[in-house]
Amino acid sequence: MSGSIGTNLTSQLASFMGGAASDASTLKTAGDAAVSETKSADSGTDFMSQMQAIQAQTQQDSIEKAKLDQQNSKTKGIADSEAQAASAATQVKIQY
Repeated sequence: MSGSIGTNLTSQLASFMGGAASDASTLKTAGDAAVSETKSADSGTDFMSQMQAIQAQTQQDSIEKAKLDQQNSKTKGIADSEAQAASAATQVKIQY
């Protein structure tokens, strides 16, 4: 009978230890998943940060382009006026 009790206790202990190992494995898997989700979130945050930096640079480039377009338009207007004035000055005027 004592052999049966010893075997039974050994069996229960092995079952308990196997369950504990299984629980530990489950916790490790859950922990790994949490770390993966955190890394993914960090990656997502990094992605958003980079995209916002690109958007900000694009907006700044648009502002600089608009300023250059304004300067070029002003310069072209002055050049056109000067060309018209020079053309008018060189035309032969008929006097009656």
